Amino acid sequence: MAALLTLAQRKGFVLQGKTIGVVGVGNVGSKVVRNAKALGMIVLQNDPPLFRATGNSHFVPLDDLMDADFITLHVPLTTTGMDRTYHLFDAKRIGTMKKGAILINTARGNVVDSTALRDALDRRHLGGSVLDVWEGEPAIDVELLKKIDIATSHIAGYSFDGKLAAVKMMYAAACKFFGQAPNWTPEKCLPKPRVERIVASETGDSREETLRKIINQCYDIECDDRSLRGISTVPGDGVRSYFARLRAEYGVRREFYNTTIELPAALASMEVVVKSLGFSVVNR
Repeated sequence: MAALLTLAQRKGFVLQGKTIGVVGVGNVGSKVVRNAKALGMIVLQNDPPLFRATGNSHFVPLDDLMDADFITLHVPLTTTGMDRTYHLFDAKRIGTMKKGAILINTARGNVVDSTALRDALDRRHLGGSVLDVWEGEPAIDVELLKKIDIATSHIAGYSFDGKLAAVKMMYAAACKFFGQAPNWTPEKCLPKPRVERIVASETGDSREETLRKIINQCYDIECDDRSLRGISTVPGDGVRSYFARLRAEYGVRREFYNTTIELPAALASMEVVVKSLGFSVVNR
């Protein structure tokens, strides 16, 4: 959502009324669906395994997403089977996307054919791209990086809370395996969020720009983008270690639910989307 709002601000468009195709509607994709709807976007959902399991009519074929203004990928990487996702977006698939559309990949690097993406950007068939994941990590394609609108170093899921959740799952599994009762409770020693409380005020900004500024106080995606672009200054054999170091030394980033937003009456209409993003909200 930080990437979408940043692109809107940079390129001078509004997200409300735009169409976004969400490929993969699991834990992450379903949250994107919820948030995009809260922003007033038209949402198309594609998830063949879920469609077969549920029969829900809101899941549509991948071809039906090709006229969307944005396509965002949230699938696992699979190389075999009927739902194979390796190079799911190859030259042929990218070529069927709407001219000027923006492709976002925060799933796995090999879901997108990097050469095909670079070519589509060079030909201006695509209007832009956002990548958090890369083919060949950590030896990423630096020339492709130069063409991407927003680029991050595989840290979309690297919030402190996300990493802690993974550690807790491993801890619980280890305790179960060894027959021990869990007694570790890390919540009391968690670091504070970057911002604990934001007092929103009516400034004359649009609803989306106000939301972008709120998010930016908690998570500055452009800072992560600048950090990765520094990779272009290192020698070829240093690309791997630079990318790996960005991930290994990534700072503390807390999830939005750790921050409370104070909304004045004039911004009360934003409560739904602010809560959808996970923030706590109080009205004043």
